[in-house]
Amino acid sequence: GFCRFLRDEMEFAQELLPVMMISIEANPPDKFGLESLRSGAHDYIVRPFSTEILLRHVRATVTMQQDFKNRSENCQRQALLNATLPALMAERVSSGETLIVQEIACLSVMSCYVSNWSELVAETSPSDVVKALNELHATVEQMVDPFQVHKFCLTAQGYIAVAGHDGAADHTLILAELGVALIEACCRICLPSKKPLRLRAVLHTGPAWGGIYGTFLPRCVFFGETIHFVETVMDADWPSGCLHISEDACALLPGSFTKNHGLRNDDHGSCTLPSGGKVQMRILGPAAERGRYMQQEP
Repeated sequence: GFCRFLRDEMEFAQELLPVMMISIEANPPDKFGLESLRSGAHDYIVRPFSTEILLRHVRATVTMQQDFKNRSENCQRQALLNATLPALMAERVSSGETLIVQEIACLSVMSCYVSNWSELVAETSPSDVVKALNELHATVEQMVDPFQVHKFCLTAQGYIAVAGHDGAADHTLILAELGVALIEACCRICLPSKKPLRLRAVLHTGPAWGGIYGTFLPRCVFFGETIHFVETVMDADWPSGCLHISEDACALLPGSFTKNHGLRNDDHGSCTLPSGGKVQMRILGPAAERGRYMQQEP
């Protein structure tokens, strides 16, 4: 009857609108109560009853609805935390920690950037740009998830990913394989002008710090000299279509990596860290076959 109309026709879910059915007759057959509950009622009261009994039923129904709402909100919040934060940090946020700062002895960080983005945007219609972005990020999401890395600092034309923050021993290899796969996949994404997206990736390894900021929607951030390095070289005039990798990261890769992927490993010069230290760079990928590119120090 009316309760089924509310649920089916008006589409009021049980958690949004609790319904209590009261019998018209005294001591009606049990089938009336069962039918009311089957149609979506939360409670069914049989006459005669006292005012106190009615109030207790109302309070119980309202409390049940509030409990359901709280559980639903907690599940949604936890799902959101799991989607935006590393698993271990999401657990700490869920447990009630308010200040989360983590020192990481060694992690790997990779920045990926579409190097010809400005050129493509200038000569392509806005709708085609958005279509290309949809394809790019759909490809990235599909490929990144199996590698169990964490993405942050996401922009339209690039992003930064880290691995090893969770204690994974092969974090450098994880990002190196991901970088190679992304570069190859990105080259297959073309705009109407037939020009492909050209991806440049930079991989480095070293110590860093991680932390959580924000209260309504907590976010994860990684910072320190290792992170700062890959952020600053994203705009460097280096060849695209290849993976630029530091000597520190190379030292953690298995010797079979270059052979298995058919990639060359050429000297790529050195860069200076904010602290004044030097980072020796090497280059992995097809661009190495087209000639050596040197980033010389002044």
